[in-house]
Amino acid sequence: MADSKRTKLTPYVVLAFLFAVAGGVTRFTGTPTYDPSLPVRSALPPDVGEWRGIGILFCSNEDCARQYTDAQLAGGRTCLACGSRLDEASPGERASLPSDSLIMRRHYANDRGEWVTVAAVISGRQRSSIHRPEWCLPGQGFRIVGDDPFPVLLPPNGAVRAGMLDVIASAGDGRSASAMAYAYWFCSPHHVTSSQASRLAWMMRDSVVRGRVSRWAYVSIVTFREEATSDHVERIRRFLSVFWPGFNAGVAPEKISKPPSQTGQPTSSAE
Repeated sequence: MADSKRTKLTPYVVLAFLFAVAGGVTRFTGTPTYDPSLPVRSALPPDVGEWRGIGILFCSNEDCARQYTDAQLAGGRTCLACGSRLDEASPGERASLPSDSLIMRRHYANDRGEWVTVAAVISGRQRSSIHRPEWCLPGQGFRIVGDDPFPVLLPPNGAVRAGMLDVIASAGDGRSASAMAYAYWFCSPHHVTSSQASRLAWMMRDSVVRGRVSRWAYVSIVTFREEATSDHVERIRRFLSVFWPGFNAGVAPEKISKPPSQTGQPTSSAE
């Protein structure tokens, strides 16, 4: 167990050293330029092919903490219970994210009874918005069971493998917990990866070599899963085949390649 933890931490120890070196180099090369370009669209699409979208909003009052859908609100933007402003982020998410971060979330369902929930967090100048899902999922009521054994290759050409986790979602109110699949990836206007170590390496290279600081998006898709089947993988693949072209604004299909990765996972670069 100790060896396993040491192996997972090694890329981050190496990156910490490289960031320190990069900081020294920056003293002589000058401060990198902030690039405000968005890595994805500024809003999730209303609908995605056969999937009808449902907006999700949270009460900004932490003591109330109610959650609503578009249909319940009929166009309103205030909490039906306490009258507070509604937000696309929960109070906990808003409190933990830098003020210049963007967050969006939307639920999609089709006539076959299938559903997925998409969330995206986009960083601003500060870098603390984006992190590994293992750091935030427990605080959102998910218990991570392990890595999902079934791969999901991201469009358009499968050069990047999405991160996949098996999670248990706590239903609360005494109801039984639900088994979920959690797919995720990180992207900037120039790179796509599911590895946090690779993302940090790209950030350092862009800062030192390119002289720029780019915005990154952390995109996730959650859907239900059944034990001993891979139906959830096919569901995510079908959804992604329609969702990706309209939402992932950053990386052109013809530019996706497979550079070496810090962790051995496939990554992608637009340069």
